[in-house]
Amino acid sequence: MNEAIDYRAGRDDIDAIGHVIDSKPKAIQDLWLEEARYDDENRREYYELFGPDKYRDAIEADIVEIFEGNLQA
Repeated sequence: MNEAIDYRAGRDDIDAIGHVIDSKPKAIQDLWLEEARYDDENRREYYELFGPDKYRDAIEADIVEIFEGNLQA
């Protein structure tokens, strides 16, 4: 996400996240898509469990553990 913010640098006419993701290898693109799906499918449950202030941190921690933990193994 930081890379997308740097790329965009205040421009509203570009799809910064799309550009950054498209520049990554296919395996990274696929991983990002899986993570995004998990986030989309589980956001409500995390919101209900952790509330509006903590659900984002909770879902991100689980995404890292579930998906990116497999990369290190």
